[in-house]
Amino acid sequence: MKLKDFLPPIVANTAQRLVRNSSSSVPEHRQQVFESYESAAAQCVGFGYEASDLVDIVCRKTKNYRDQLRTKRPAQLSGGDTLALIGIGLAHRCSQQTINVIDFGGACGAHYFLLKSILMDRVSLNWHVVETPAMARRAAELETDELRFFSSIDDAASALDRVDLAFSSGTLQCIPNPTEALKMLLQPRPEIVVLARLGLTQGSAEVVTIHEARLSHNGPGPLPPGCIDSITRYPFTFPAQSEIELTVSEKYQLLLTAPDPSGVFPVNNEPLVGIGYIGRIRDHAGENKS
Repeated sequence: MKLKDFLPPIVANTAQRLVRNSSSSVPEHRQQVFESYESAAAQCVGFGYEASDLVDIVCRKTKNYRDQLRTKRPAQLSGGDTLALIGIGLAHRCSQQTINVIDFGGACGAHYFLLKSILMDRVSLNWHVVETPAMARRAAELETDELRFFSSIDDAASALDRVDLAFSSGTLQCIPNPTEALKMLLQPRPEIVVLARLGLTQGSAEVVTIHEARLSHNGPGPLPPGCIDSITRYPFTFPAQSEIELTVSEKYQLLLTAPDPSGVFPVNNEPLVGIGYIGRIRDHAGENKS
């Protein structure tokens, strides 16, 4: 299954910089809630129109970020980066070999470059990013012996003899059917799964709205010189927390939950929560693998 089947190009990794103020119970204005992702998308004029600008900005910003990480100390980790680092530690203990990672919606590999700047040569990685075809093609210029880019989960998994860690940060909310995408991510049976920067509803049904953000909010760091900023509007889905946890728990034991408001913005009085998860696969008897 290809990422483009879930994720329109303009929203690839756009959720990196969501509104941080999720503590207010009453928003300043009413946020429209839609019956479906498709009905929300119909209200986003020019939806996907600036995909080439998005890809260019994210790639250029990631190059700058990679270069800065070579000299900048200490590294600054977000909540999602911290969960990824814990996931690598758990996967390393399981495999005791090179850690094979699928990064779903990982843009141009910023998470890889950050974590590699910390781990250096102490841990060997095969980091496979799954992105839209346009993003994967452009990001190929950033590939290393450890970092590669794909436009489908199947292709990314097939290029590995096993999947030790499945990682996704702030991506599931930006796609039409987060639960189905999650099932596809878990299909290669990764040993460890890390879901970071999730925005979920504690209600029984998903909440679909429109999120507005600047193009410059995509990718790490400031807007490169000469780039023109603009406003993008795109559908945003808050899946039900109970459904996401049920999907993971069918084959995984949840080892850790972590509050993270960075994946949430106020939508009227909806009971939304920001959270991250780490799970470990169960064996056929229903117990954790040793």
